[in-house]
Amino acid sequence: MQKDSDFIKKLRFDYHLTQQQLADAVGVTKGYIGQVENENSKLSEKIYNKITTGNKIYWGYGNGRV
Repeated sequence: MQKDSDFIKKLRFDYHLTQQQLADAVGVTKGYIGQVENENSKLSEKIYNKITTGNKIYWGYGNGRV
């Protein structure tokens, strides 16, 4: 199973997103994204679902698929 930290890092890399852009897109703080990436916090089910619901994401920076 993929770690939350790896999931977030890959997502940001694939879509060229900063921590701030991802945080804004899903309604959390940049600090929370950093904590998940550094394995100091787990990705909540609510935020994971915001990212993956429908397998489509619109970032305001472009359209993509997870």
